[in-house]
Amino acid sequence: MKNSLIYPTIDLYLYDLRQGLGQKSDKFTENHDNFLQKIPPELQSKINTNSVKDQEWEREFRQLSNPTQLDFNFSGENANLFEVYYYPVQLSDTYGLMVDCSISDRTSPQPVDIFAKLKNIILEQLLQDQTVTLGQTWLITSQVSPQVQTESDFENLALQCYQSLIGSNTELINKPQIKGKFLEGRFFEWNQPNFNTILSPDNASTIQPQNSHVIVILYPTAEQAQKAADFISGWMRLFCYRHKVIWAYVQSRTVKNLLQTEFTDIQTYIEYFQSKKFKQFNFQELDDKLGEADHLFSSYAINLSYLQFQYRTIEINLYNYQEYLKSFEREVKQRGYRYELNGLMSFYNVGKEKYLRQVRKDWENLSEGLKLLEIAVNLIRANVEVKQAARDRNFQTIIGILGAGLGAASVTSSISGQFPNVVSPVTIIPPEDAKKTVVTSLNIPEPWLMPSVSLLLSIGVGLLVAVVTGLMIWVFGRAKR
Repeated sequence: MKNSLIYPTIDLYLYDLRQGLGQKSDKFTENHDNFLQKIPPELQSKINTNSVKDQEWEREFRQLSNPTQLDFNFSGENANLFEVYYYPVQLSDTYGLMVDCSISDRTSPQPVDIFAKLKNIILEQLLQDQTVTLGQTWLITSQVSPQVQTESDFENLALQCYQSLIGSNTELINKPQIKGKFLEGRFFEWNQPNFNTILSPDNASTIQPQNSHVIVILYPTAEQAQKAADFISGWMRLFCYRHKVIWAYVQSRTVKNLLQTEFTDIQTYIEYFQSKKFKQFNFQELDDKLGEADHLFSSYAINLSYLQFQYRTIEINLYNYQEYLKSFEREVKQRGYRYELNGLMSFYNVGKEKYLRQVRKDWENLSEGLKLLEIAVNLIRANVEVKQAARDRNFQTIIGILGAGLGAASVTSSISGQFPNVVSPVTIIPPEDAKKTVVTSLNIPEPWLMPSVSLLLSIGVGLLVAVVTGLMIWVFGRAKR
């Protein structure tokens, strides 16, 4: 079916983190600047994103521009052929931006490949290689010509629109996972995320429709297509909860990988201590091992807390997605419009049964690693304390031996000082001759004779007492064993 589309439009919904857990003010500023880069400089002055007051932070939804939709004027040869406007909002801790790109002609039928042109305008002229941190949704809308009548016609045309958007070189064009009706329009959704392409090493992904969330809504009449504009804010909030769930799940996979690596290190510690090789370590080596184990314990506990945080993030955003989807449905029906999008609830079911359950099981399993690591740390600490106690005992023994020796030497020195008073030899040699004989034989000056004798005697007695004390301590120590 050629030229079956009337007023084809692409609404690209982009979501960026405004301020994450534990991020400092400089990171907040960086997030703010990255968000503004997606908007042309001439429109940035109309946006207020600088408020960081508590009351602004807590608001669930806030439009950031005045007027709320910022028209962008093209320049160049084909300036009059296309229309573009930006719709920036804040959703609590998230920046949201919708880029609307359509043709100016609202009545003439257009070929399906028009969506490839609109996509190229968005990527090459408007966003120019920008990245997005939380996620993106490509919403295609169009009125269809009267020749599109059957459900099969609508689905085939939606497949062609999808193929035009993601590129003709795609290996396989899958059928939509969800089909329904919205305001009498036919609704088609491709919603299976490729987790390998969602998150790059710098926590940002390129803006491309491939492996992204894509929705095609085809309306039978222009009136129905115009009414759909009333629900732009509704889609903005619903898609935000969806992308935050997926983003948190991807983050949990990253944290899980870190924990698994650290868990391997924990098992290495346990196996090492079970083999009793640690007994070969001296005190310093054991102390170093204790420091390594304490660092691993801290890192593992922090990462485990991050994993639990991602679980809570998935849980609260799944709840918000479910509740807002109910509210969105009520609003559509209260206006008297048709709503048959029960398939949208399938994302909640998948999130609850797959994402949430998987993260919870991972947390429960990996929590055991913290217990094992605590055992390893306690084993190392106990051995360090034993080595420390042995060192203390050895030190006290040495001090005791030295003390005994020094005490004996001190006593001997004090007694030997009295020896000169009893030097008178009980011999037939006169005292003066005896003293001269000793001084002459030892070749020691007479004033130094008695101090030298006293010193040598004190050292000898001190060494003897120290040796005897050490032997006694050794003997008694072996007897106690």
